[in-house]
Amino acid sequence: MEKEPEPNRAVVLYQGLPVETIGTRALTFPEGHQKEPQFFLPEDIVVGRYGVIGFLMVDNHPEQRNLTYTNGEWTGVEIEEYAVLPGKNNSHFLNTDRGFKMIRYFILPPNVADFFANDKFLGEPMIDKCCRESTLPEEFDEVQALTRHVFGPAGWTEGAVEIVRAVIKASLPQLDEELLQRYDEYGKSQYPYVSFHPWQEFKFVIGEGQKSIYAAMNNFDTFISRFDSSRVLEERELIPLPESKSSESS
Repeated sequence: MEKEPEPNRAVVLYQGLPVETIGTRALTFPEGHQKEPQFFLPEDIVVGRYGVIGFLMVDNHPEQRNLTYTNGEWTGVEIEEYAVLPGKNNSHFLNTDRGFKMIRYFILPPNVADFFANDKFLGEPMIDKCCRESTLPEEFDEVQALTRHVFGPAGWTEGAVEIVRAVIKASLPQLDEELLQRYDEYGKSQYPYVSFHPWQEFKFVIGEGQKSIYAAMNNFDTFISRFDSSRVLEERELIPLPESKSSESS
């Protein structure tokens, strides 16, 4: 007898490889919690075969990004002055507080983070490559942000932090409290990327952003399956239903 699919969860194919999607209705919060209206998830959460989590978050009241701002201590975004040149398209760095900020957020399980960290020539650069290579259009001018400041120059806001925690719990409900605590360590193995856009482009930007999440999961799963020759990491069994559509057609 086939196992009944769980509500708000599905397995779909991206470029022939399975990934799991979790609808935002699966998110649960502590009693009395008011979800921060500044932040919301516009699309499903995506979880790869090795438990890497990827999702989009929208900040509808982003900070003002100054054109030649070079001090990432306050914004969490590093932009060197030489990257902002006369004649260069700098539209995504102007009047950013009048539009929205799209956050692409990736969370690595502790064992996957250890797998990358065990090779000093891989580590952070390879994680960044998996998150970004052939994912989001270059014209989005996306940059990596510091985890502690991705939700704004004042640092983490409680509403946004609770959203991230809810995403982890909904994505991997089988985790016990000890493992959940390891995921929840302040920003550890969490990789946010930000880009700024006008509201008129919301539908297009979010569509491209969600496709990029699928592409990044494919990057992680393909890389790990190829280089984990000793099978240190356990692969999750993801079986799409017969009628499952490819995410590429959505």
